[in-house]
This record gives sequence, C-alpha cells and structure tokens, in this order.
Amino acid sequence: MNPTIEITDINSKGEGVARWQGKVCFVPQGVPGDLLEVRVVQQKKNYFTARIENIIKPSSARGAPPPCKWFGICGGCSLQHIKYESQLEFKKQRLISLLNKIAHFTTPLSLKVVASPYKWFYRNKAQYNIEFKKGKIKIGFFQPHSHFLTPITKCMLQNTLNNFLLSAFYNIEKVFPQTGFQDNLKFLITKTNFSLSEALAVLVVKKEINLENLWFIKLSKMVPQLKGVIMNFSEGESNVVLGSKSKLLWGKETINEELEELKLYIGGDSFFQVNLAVVKLLWRDIAQEFKGGSFWIDAYCGVGTFSLLIAKRSAKVIAIEENGNAIKLAKASAFVNNINNLEFIQGKVEEVLPKVFKNAIIDGILLDPPRGGCRQEVLSTISRNRPQKVIYISCNPATLARDMSFLLEAGYKVSFVQGYDFFPQTPHLEVAVEFVLND
Repeated sequence: MNPTIEITDINSKGEGVARWQGKVCFVPQGVPGDLLEVRVVQQKKNYFTARIENIIKPSSARGAPPPCKWFGICGGCSLQHIKYESQLEFKKQRLISLLNKIAHFTTPLSLKVVASPYKWFYRNKAQYNIEFKKGKIKIGFFQPHSHFLTPITKCMLQNTLNNFLLSAFYNIEKVFPQTGFQDNLKFLITKTNFSLSEALAVLVVKKEINLENLWFIKLSKMVPQLKGVIMNFSEGESNVVLGSKSKLLWGKETINEELEELKLYIGGDSFFQVNLAVVKLLWRDIAQEFKGGSFWIDAYCGVGTFSLLIAKRSAKVIAIEENGNAIKLAKASAFVNNINNLEFIQGKVEEVLPKVFKNAIIDGILLDPPRGGCRQEVLSTISRNRPQKVIYISCNPATLARDMSFLLEAGYKVSFVQGYDFFPQTPHLEVAVEFVLND
C-alpha cells in the first residue's frame, strides 16, 4: 500500500515531515505543502521513512528541477528542489520553533534570515572522500547513511577554483604512485580565498607517502593558483577527518585572504568560515557593538578573524583557541596588520576563560563555538563574572537554544537575534544573538 500524506514541516536534515498512522514520517525531498503518494522504505518503533512515488499536488515552495545531477544521491545539499525564498522562510520558522521550545524565548517580529549574495558556487572549502578501485580514482561524497562513495566531477556549492582543483586531481591520477598510496589516501581537502587567486590542497593519509616532484610540477601547471600541498596524518579508519600532525609537501602552508581591509592567513587545517560574503553581512550587523574603550574576549577564535576586527574597534581583546596552528596564523595576521592590542592564548576555552576573568575586568565576550555549542563550564564562568554583553555566533540553532536558555536564566536578555544563510541549498543555518545584562 502506498499511503497519501501531506508534508507539514521540514527537519534539520532537510527532509519533509508528515504524520501517518499516528507516527512521524520522514520523506527526503518532501516540501511543506506537498500532497504525496509515498512508499514506506523503513519502519521503526516511533517513525517511518518513505520515498516519493508520486507528487499529487506540489507545494508552492517547490522550485525548478535541481541543476545538480547528483542531487539526492551524494548526500551533500538537500534543498535544491525548494525555491530560495522558501528555503529562507523554512530556516526562519525552524529557528523560531527551536528558540521557543528549548529556550522558551519568543522571537521578535523583526527576526529574519539574511540571504546569501551567492546561491551557488559559494564555498571556499571542499572536503572529499577518496577511493581507488581497479586502478581508477574516485573522489566524491558518501551517500546518506552509508559508506558507498558517489564520485562527482563538479559540485554546485563549491566555487569555481575548488571545482577546477577537483578536475585537476582526476586528470593527474596516472601520476599517483601505484604502491603504498592508493590504499593510504583518505580525504582530499581544497581551500581557496575569496578572490579565487590562491588555493591549498590537503591530502589526508593514514601514513606518510612519497610523491615525486613531477607530481607537484604537473599539478601546479594545471592549477596556477595552487600555492601549497600539505599532507595530514589521520591514522586508522576513524571518520575524524584531520589528524593532529601535518607536513608541507610543496609550496607554502597558507593562502592570503582579505576582510574589511585586514590581511588574513588561512591554513590547511584551521577553521575559517566557508561563505565570506555572508560573514561580511554578519559583521556589518554586529560591528557597532565593539566600541573604543571596551575590553573583549573572543572565545573559539580560530585564525582570529573576529579577533582582528574587534581589536580595530576596541581597547583590548584576548582571544582563546585550542588549535595551535590556528593561533600561529592568528598571531601572524595580527603582526602583518600592525594590531598590538590583541593577545592570543592557546588552550581549551573552559580552562582558560576563568583565568582571564580573574585577571581583568571584561566588558563583553564573543562566543563562536563548534556545532556542539559551549561547554557548561564556559557558560557557568560567564554567569559568575557577568560581562555586560555576550555575542553568540552559532552554526547549530539547537545547541544555541540550549545555551540561550542558560544565559536567560542567568540574568541576560536578548537585544538582537538574526539568522544568516551561510549555507544555501542545505538545511544548515548560522545565527547571531546579542545578550545584555538585564539590570
């Protein structure tokens, strides 16, 4: 039996959500407003998973046919079938729902999701799985919930230089060593700057391999913008992509980036936002919060992007980051920009933060944690020391809502909240929230 269902919502994976026989039903490529005939493919205790057999009545939010021939197969982006304006609205509604249910926060009517200037070809970082089968290279993404690799030759989300590098790696496969290499290579990572004038390639391997100079010569001739090739060591079969050790194979370890007249150094294993055009829009909205005489902490600072921007507007900034290579690049960027009111401390935020508060009077703290959000120790330290402002930038609205609940209970109120579409064609959303003490 093929049931008829109506899609009423969309979840964090971009799947349509419906109810059937008293249970939740998840339908990939379903759109809120769709009336569908579906086939159930998996039945669990509390939910079903189904696939679309027939669109009886399409949602008004459905867009043109997806332009990517791997859509629905590679497991990358999952919203290509939805009009972009509707993508923004669905993300907004999900954000509102999470903040209400988890943080018990009623969002202001002015809340919106800021659109990306680029809907396609916007990513400055690509990360691919690699396999060799029968002497041929396969570069691409695992299909959803599997380890079956779908090879791709062009990604609609990657900028043109990252796609150019992908083509180059396919074209030089005959130069790869035939022994000690093919079973050793796990991932390919490529990074570019916004102007598409420079790029890095990172080969993630299980153990060290030797590449002849001919390999680099051929690759650099094919891609003149390539400035360096790095080998990163990630032992075993773990799904963790980057290991703790890297080795420069050719060229240099960094590329140059520019933001608000600042020069930044970007490395192969350090975090940097993938959509710089939207970073500029976010900074435009929060820049006025950093004023001349203020003393700020930038937690989870990465390569120091926001640290440097804040330091140009404030009296003093202390930036905290666990990744040693990122700290090294951040210090180099501060030096080249002649910024002297910025101190970097390497370590875990939850361990360093209490010491910083003990030794200084802090006006505000910027939090930009990974997807898991802030550790409880971090939030407790903020609650005890009560800086006047907390600006929280999140790539995961669910953990943001969890942490927001704590800060609201600790005596803060929200003065600004807004979403930013760093990731068009995907269900992911960046959110910025400003908290101030509710005195």
